[in-house]
Amino acid sequence: FRGKVVLLFFGYTGCPDMCPTTLALLAGTMKELGPDADRVQGLFVTVDPKRDTAQLLAQYVPAFSATFLGLYADEATTQRTVRDFKGYFHANAPKADGSYTVDHSAQVYVFDPAGRIRLFIQPTEATPESVAHDVRRLLHEAAA
Repeated sequence: FRGKVVLLFFGYTGCPDMCPTTLALLAGTMKELGPDADRVQGLFVTVDPKRDTAQLLAQYVPAFSATFLGLYADEATTQRTVRDFKGYFHANAPKADGSYTVDHSAQVYVFDPAGRIRLFIQPTEATPESVAHDVRRLLHEAAA
């Protein structure tokens, strides 16, 4: 994804609140960016690789924005990757019906077009307009 701003978020498809809200924020950002959105890549990395299959991610993630990609790995690789980003996740004990939730960090990591992490976005404190403003700054810096 060199040459693009990358918006990276760790979550899971069964998340009842933060994940769909954050993906909606990022989708709104893409709309706000207009033609500049062609130079931005959204990535959703699952923290629930037991349930989030490639097929499920391929349906869920693009429902927010057609260009977003859903990524997954085995449990050990996911743990290592999240830890490398100074994040966390933990699957809670299953309920009687076998369902469970996953606690996880919720920031969005923003990489500049050279592949460097430049920003951390707290989704609860951001708007599509504020994220688009920051993304445009990174795009303009790269063009200068």
